[in-house]
Amino acid sequence: MEPQNKPRSRPSMFGARLRPAEAGFWSRLGNQARAAAEGAADGLTFGLDDQAAAGIHATADWLRGKSFGAAYKQHIAEQHASDAYDAAHYGWARTAGTIGTIFIPGGELGALARFAGKAPTVARLGGRVLQTAGKWGAAEAKLVRRIPEVTRLAGRERAAIGVAGAGGGVLGQGVSDAMQGRLSSPRDYGGAAIGGMAEALAATRGHPSRAAALGGATTSLAQDALNGRPLSVANAAKGASASSLLSSTASRIATRKAAQATIKQKEKLGETGSKIRTLLNLDWTHSTKKERYWLNAIPGYNKGYTYPDQRTALGKLIESKFGEAADLSYRQMQAYLQLGSHYRVDHFLPRDVGSLAGFLFSQPAHNAGHQGFQGLDPSRLPRQSQTQARSGPGFSHFG
Repeated sequence: MEPQNKPRSRPSMFGARLRPAEAGFWSRLGNQARAAAEGAADGLTFGLDDQAAAGIHATADWLRGKSFGAAYKQHIAEQHASDAYDAAHYGWARTAGTIGTIFIPGGELGALARFAGKAPTVARLGGRVLQTAGKWGAAEAKLVRRIPEVTRLAGRERAAIGVAGAGGGVLGQGVSDAMQGRLSSPRDYGGAAIGGMAEALAATRGHPSRAAALGGATTSLAQDALNGRPLSVANAAKGASASSLLSSTASRIATRKAAQATIKQKEKLGETGSKIRTLLNLDWTHSTKKERYWLNAIPGYNKGYTYPDQRTALGKLIESKFGEAADLSYRQMQAYLQLGSHYRVDHFLPRDVGSLAGFLFSQPAHNAGHQGFQGLDPSRLPRQSQTQARSGPGFSHFG
């Protein structure tokens, strides 16, 4: 039997036989690079790299006549042990790799597209699919400005958005639990509410993928704090990366669809947005009927009238605009100047639809760093697998 203090080889999804952390400089450097690569794989796959590696090796064992289920449980436990070893010996390298996935130029999907585009002929079809998806993950375009007369968000609207975001975070945690067949603690749901609120408020600035990264990181750190765990930067980076990727993809699709909508559809989008905004102001839409509203003569404008899009129960007149080319007409400008706070101008853009979609789709990924996929407890592994290196396809194992 090996002495208990003797360093041994340990598992890695990247296949090389690894030397212990106490080995020489070049071995340590190689292990740091491998830990960073595994951290990047963890971020790009929402934490599913362990499951992928375990599945590959379990399949190889199954082809040798072993039970797939038992082999999978053993390999997933070994992969989790590998992650714990990395956290203890190469924590910063693994964290750097995970964080790096957020800042890949052109987005994660864009980087995968470029890689696939250089692959052999057998990967060309997959490369084309990824290249199409990569357009959605490209760097965000310069934001289109709203018309100057738009009514800015009031404090109560921001507060309502934060509350709605907290509710979205709780809902996202519930979806994540349902997908994994578990029930998280109330503290986890509290952390999800904090992360959802942070993302919703950040998304009002028009950068859904950045807002999602903030929401994912905030959720992870808040769940750590509320559960009395040490704050894990690596898990926060994993949650940020997964959330950003989902948000970027969903927001790109929704923004493009909204921009390609017909004039009638854009009118409906604007009206719906105004109704939602009225509710955020603790008011409700009283009428959407186009009724003439008379305006008095003011400097630069003679007496006339306008047709507001909506009237609220508290007596406000609403003018709804949607699209990048929207602007106020002559009489609408007169109403804006004459009526002041009694007249609200709403201007929605396709990216607002994208921000909403990005927020909704990113929520289940907020706790990607705390997914806790089920596997065999390493302490229950057979003694042989804890103390001896086992041959596997492409790498050796560490207990």
